[in-house]
Amino acid sequence: MFGHASRLLATAALGLALLPGQAAARPERVVSINLCTDHLLLALADVEQIASLTRLTLTLEGSPEAAAARELAAAGVAINAGKAEEILPLAPDLVLAGTFSARPTAALLRRQGIPVVDLPFARSLEDVRRNLREAARLLGQEAKGETLLADFDATLAAAPAPAGPTVAVLLPGLYTRGADTLVDDLLRQAGLRNKAADWGIAGVGRIELERLLSDPPDALVIGLDPGAAPSQRADLLAHPAIAGLARERPLLRLPSRLWICGTPAVAEALAAFRGFAARLR
Repeated sequence: MFGHASRLLATAALGLALLPGQAAARPERVVSINLCTDHLLLALADVEQIASLTRLTLTLEGSPEAAAARELAAAGVAINAGKAEEILPLAPDLVLAGTFSARPTAALLRRQGIPVVDLPFARSLEDVRRNLREAARLLGQEAKGETLLADFDATLAAAPAPAGPTVAVLLPGLYTRGADTLVDDLLRQAGLRNKAADWGIAGVGRIELERLLSDPPDALVIGLDPGAAPSQRADLLAHPAIAGLARERPLLRLPSRLWICGTPAVAEALAAFRGFAARLR
């Protein structure tokens, strides 16, 4: 099932990536070199299409993606660290990458005539839909993609609630997600206001402890994945000042794996944010 196959160049010209919107034969040996494209590949592809996933997916303790990836690895699917020397021997006919992932590897693979597609980082629920539909098209799994999209949209059917309490999302290292991020859109859809955006943080940013304490939000969300390896960055979330703030304000603990990638899993995060918003009203 997982033996080597000859590489298909589909409709891509030699040395060029497969372009969005371009028709292609269904790929049969697909490699992902990005955590988020791992998730899309697992959600959409037939098992026989998956040639390799990244090792990052294996580290998401407790996630369905990690369990599926481990099962595939045990069956012989290669696990990669985004290195060209790991991927070239697999003779892929399509490589899925993120906008910022393994740039030298992506460039080298393109020079070898292997179609490489960069799926952009999702900054909104609309981006999630767009990436899911594009990944389904690339994999020749349009019907499955539309089914997933219908389920996703049904889960999100409730209209956005009016802006309510402010919430600060705290991640290891006191990082957060500010304006123009998927988390910001999820909070807005749930009827919550992203305090990080109020503080002027855009994209991924770090919260100054002094600012958090002097201008605190109405509630806190701590995004720490269960089973994650101990680290100094994670220890910052146990700082006495943050612990004191958490005792004074409503707190939601929600694994960041639910929103780190723009996949249908974000529907679970939105449901949790909506439930939290209801508690705050």
